[in-house]
Amino acid sequence: MKSQKSKSLFPAKNYFHTIIQSYNHSKGRIFVWMYECMQLLSIKFTLLIVSSLLLSGCDKEPPIPEEKFIKVYVDLLIIQDTTNTDTFSLDSVKTIVFDRHSISVEQYDATINYYNSEPEKWQAFFDSATVYVESLKKDAEKQP
Repeated sequence: MKSQKSKSLFPAKNYFHTIIQSYNHSKGRIFVWMYECMQLLSIKFTLLIVSSLLLSGCDKEPPIPEEKFIKVYVDLLIIQDTTNTDTFSLDSVKTIVFDRHSISVEQYDATINYYNSEPEKWQAFFDSATVYVESLKKDAEKQP
């Protein structure tokens, strides 16, 4: 019967085989460790990107400062109320006001979207706009 293993003629061969297997096993662990590190870095990078996007939306200021936007808004209302709508279109009125205040349509739209995203700010805006209109009325009454 051949139940026993036959001994190798070169005992060092088994030793080197054991070392090579150990090396391959540890090399596999290194690759697993590197893969796990890459996954963790990927997760951390994703979390960093998501959190920066979320934080960039917080405490965001409107593209047009409120004082300037009040003047633009009131000018638009005054021009719309005092001009003949048959002569001027709304787009031409906006173009005149935007040019006067050196703003773009995109800035105006982004500012409107800013206030629409935070409706409670509209109330403060309209309160300030009312005060501005009242000051314009007083200035107009002072002129002869």
